[in-house]
Amino acid sequence: MLLIELTFARIGEDDKIVYISNEYIDRPEQFYDAKVISFSNITLSTPSWHGGYAGVRFGNIVLMPDVFSDIEDWPPPKSIMIKAFYATDNLSSRQLMFDGKLHLTGMDETSVSYSLYPLGDDTTVTDKLYSGELITIFQDTCDRLGISLDSSLATNDPYGSISYTAYGEHYELDNLNDIAKTFSHIFYIEDNTLHLIDMYKDNTYLAIDGFDYFKVDYSLDRPISLFKGEANSKSIDTVFNVKGYFNYGNEYTLKPFCRDDPSSDAAESILIKLKDWAERYRITLTMPLDMSIKICQRIKIFDKDKYKDLVGQIRVRSITWDFNNDEMTLYGDGELD
Repeated sequence: MLLIELTFARIGEDDKIVYISNEYIDRPEQFYDAKVISFSNITLSTPSWHGGYAGVRFGNIVLMPDVFSDIEDWPPPKSIMIKAFYATDNLSSRQLMFDGKLHLTGMDETSVSYSLYPLGDDTTVTDKLYSGELITIFQDTCDRLGISLDSSLATNDPYGSISYTAYGEHYELDNLNDIAKTFSHIFYIEDNTLHLIDMYKDNTYLAIDGFDYFKVDYSLDRPISLFKGEANSKSIDTVFNVKGYFNYGNEYTLKPFCRDDPSSDAAESILIKLKDWAERYRITLTMPLDMSIKICQRIKIFDKDKYKDLVGQIRVRSITWDFNNDEMTLYGDGELD
């Protein structure tokens, strides 16, 4: 069940909260009126195939116009606070999926449309030097941002202390994204805690067969013949190269390369990991909604629907929740046994 709470600001009086859903939900603890026409899919993913910040991406929500006439708020306000939850049958076990703002995009005779904007950290830094081991860098940054760090599945770089200067003005989370994807880590923020995960480690394990999913597809990205990294320094002009598994295909340059003055061994270690991830299968899995699935979870798939039976392993890098059809799509890298 999709549970929506809209908060309408009132000057000089208490804010008004409206409880709506895409279906009628009448429970002793709360009534949710069926006023949601559609709610776009929610996706948790990284911008890079080799790590970084797994942020939540949203689209829009379409509401019935009488949501606003019922509370005598017409025309619809340009901005509304929203919280979106998902629950199975028990409302007390609901999970927060979105916390942010709606911005009015349009209305017609039968609907009012809003785009969704998540609440996020807007801390910026200029020419910021990050120094120390990987986990220490994330811990120091989390302390500045006022959030906790879970590094139980993180790994410090085997070549020790990192020195990286993010030249110019950037959001702090954007800098952490660049550092994480350089060192093959993923992180996401949940309940005011940043979870930092080595892409080689499993954030729990699950085995499923054809009764547990709708469809699974396998693909490979375009071949990469050469992986390149440039030293991140204004005084050093050094380019490191690692050959791919193929002598044909594209070149891939890691930007930014988050070491100011790396040794050749340290640089090659980073690029060899990229080479490993680039050649893995890309697996897309569609299944019923299961809110227990996590980023970096390893899932073993027993696939009996192909020409011959396959057994695959996927580490989840992206999750898309489709609340309109009660299904979800997982995407990640993996191998076939």
